Amino acid sequence: MLKTELGRNMDNASLFLHVNYYGVLLLLPAVLFFEGPILVSLFRAGGKPARLFCLNGLLYYINNQMNFLVLEKARPPRPSPLPRPTARHPPCSSSADRSTP
Repeated sequence: MLKTELGRNMDNASLFLHVNYYGVLLLLPAVLFFEGPILVSLFRAGGKPARLFCLNGLLYYINNQMNFLVLEKARPPRPSPLPRPTARHPPCSSSADRSTP
């Protein structure tokens, strides 16, 4: 896909969308196998839990998309140089250290 015209013209937002799309295609069979009966009963009953379930998924996707776009615009922090340690007093020389001629 990256060698096609779509792949060459893909920006980061499109890449995020495609990664999520292929992730859903990959995980949907497992979700339906393990959680299928519960999801079917939830959506058949309708009401507030079903709406909240769908709204939660939509808002989670939008939150991730916005975080991705904002972090794309932010510059990474530059490491600041560590301050050099201040020079302390020079070591005192004792009379024992001096050699007398």
